[in-house]
Amino acid sequence: MKRELNALQKRRKNGIMAMASLFVLFSIVFYISSTRVEPVVFGFYLGDEWKLISEWEVASKSGVLIFLVISLVGILFSYAQFIRDKKLSIGSFLFGFGSIMAFLCWAAAGKFIPLTGMLQATVLLSVPLIFGSMAGLLCEKSGVINIAIICCIYFSSCRKFVSKFNLGINLRSNSWSSSFVDISLFLNKVSGRSSYFRFCY
Repeated sequence: MKRELNALQKRRKNGIMAMASLFVLFSIVFYISSTRVEPVVFGFYLGDEWKLISEWEVASKSGVLIFLVISLVGILFSYAQFIRDKKLSIGSFLFGFGSIMAFLCWAAAGKFIPLTGMLQATVLLSVPLIFGSMAGLLCEKSGVINIAIICCIYFSSCRKFVSKFNLGINLRSNSWSSSFVDISLFLNKVSGRSSYFRFCY
């Protein structure tokens, strides 16, 4: 007799099926039908800091195979967790990591990938999205559904650029005048005397 699945278990089952489908697709595109055999070089340092691993060179197809195996391990681990009615977080992470790295090995065959620089740039560029996500979470918890958060982010960056440009402040500077503009715009937003678009600074 089949066990009746609740809504959460159905979502987990659909997630495992989606991961398995993507694994088959990635295996066909990145490994089976690929003719790229050039080596891929991963760099693990930016400057003159202490180096544990300076570079890692691997053949494109071998790298794809290694990371596809990691993805498969993630799928199998997720399935084991699903049977035990537990979360799929670790398995999903392994699948995502393996899939992204397999794509990099396939797409960057014969090239150098500064992995540390990519991670640093990812963290720096994700800050506005993290703030936007936090704003959406706070709005939802307070009972207000705000679907214009990305518009607020775009408008705030535009307003900051225009304000600093009109005042003749170097946009890349960390001077007191630049900080004063930031603080004044923030206080203008908090004071509640401005319009909705100013509030979206």
